Amino acid sequence: MPFVCSVRLQSVHRCCASILNTNWLLTSGQCTADLAPDAISIVCGIRMYRTVVEIALLPYYQPAASKPTANDLALLRVGRALSFTSNVQPIPLYDGVEVSTGTATLVHYGPMDERWSWWNSKLQLAEVSILSACECQYRLGPALAPYLEPRNICTDNGFVTTMPLTATGGPSSRCVGDSGAPVMFAASELQPYTLLAVTGWTVAPYGTGPSVHVRVAPHLDGILSIIGVN
Repeated sequence: MPFVCSVRLQSVHRCCASILNTNWLLTSGQCTADLAPDAISIVCGIRMYRTVVEIALLPYYQPAASKPTANDLALLRVGRALSFTSNVQPIPLYDGVEVSTGTATLVHYGPMDERWSWWNSKLQLAEVSILSACECQYRLGPALAPYLEPRNICTDNGFVTTMPLTATGGPSSRCVGDSGAPVMFAASELQPYTLLAVTGWTVAPYGTGPSVHVRVAPHLDGILSIIGVN
């Protein structure tokens, strides 16, 4: 997945981000809150390293005490433009109506520990079902359902594979280090991977309940006003 990058805090993987163009990446606001740009770096493709010079939180972002909000998005501007290669490419943003059925693909770098100071090459994918708002509220229960907003989208647990696609055998949902990762779906036959949402939070322990993500389409105007149209 050439559009997925690792967001690093002091060289340690913290979150994921998606490449929008040569200068900007999209991640979760919770990944950058209270951090200075020079505390964050980006690694894309085969060790393409870039420093971050600007963090732009999307309008109305407000960190919550226990769970992020439906505005949990942040844009990262790199100090030197990314060089697009076969391993580093942008992902298109979905600009259509709400998607409430079908399947989506979650991406992450897998379980982490403190020894992984540079990179985990085993990029993992999970094919998951998109849940309706009613089903998600029911599955979250009365304690967590109030955190669900119209700008969120929920996915069920899925089956994990690695890149190359080799089954590892087990359910998956959002986990530690997955925040900011792309939630993708096939917008058309010509575009199998389109950025539908950005990974937010899930029920603990992970894998026991649905994952909640921030939809991109409602924030598209705000994103484009910052990064420009290109």
